[in-house]
Amino acid sequence: PYYSIVREAIQNSLDAINDDKFPVNVSFQYFELDRLQYPLFFQLEEHINQSMKFYDSNDDAKKLFEGMLKYLNGNEQGKKKLKVSCLKISDTNTKGMYYSDGTNSPFYAFLRAAGVSSKMLSGSGGSFGFGKGAYFALSPLKTLVVSSKDAEGNVYFEGATRLTTHRDGNGEKITAYGFYDNNNGKPIVIEETIPDIFKRTDTGTDI
Repeated sequence: PYYSIVREAIQNSLDAINDDKFPVNVSFQYFELDRLQYPLFFQLEEHINQSMKFYDSNDDAKKLFEGMLKYLNGNEQGKKKLKVSCLKISDTNTKGMYYSDGTNSPFYAFLRAAGVSSKMLSGSGGSFGFGKGAYFALSPLKTLVVSSKDAEGNVYFEGATRLTTHRDGNGEKITAYGFYDNNNGKPIVIEETIPDIFKRTDTGTDI
């Protein structure tokens, strides 16, 4: 999975070069996300537990979701890890991924569309088709958070998770896909409301 993510990330960034007189830079680094600072984000744990409950007789599902919970909480019974390690992939000298209403934008193609490449869309910003699965495959929580700033200075922020069909706290069946956004199915576009740890200072994308 590490080979795939490096290859995919660099190719996507090269496809979205902003000024071909200069190189594209792609960096890979670790940081820690604090549970106490982002409690709503960590509500993801409830959905992992519900997914495991929904497939309680499936050994493969149990192994998958127990692994997720271990990543979130560690091994110590009754305790939770306060900080979770995350991989951050950033690029510079790229156009960023813009978002527009509907489905014709690279940001939508990357986080929400299945089997769609933004090269098929107007204003190509990278090949975000089937290869984007490499990002989810690498994530222990099957979760991505994307923060992008385009050449006009517009910002877009959203998270996405792929689990399984399960029931929520009210017993209602819900889909496998969940999003961390402005609650209207669109990315956050007001810079002041993006958590500081995810803000972009220049054009490009963080995943």
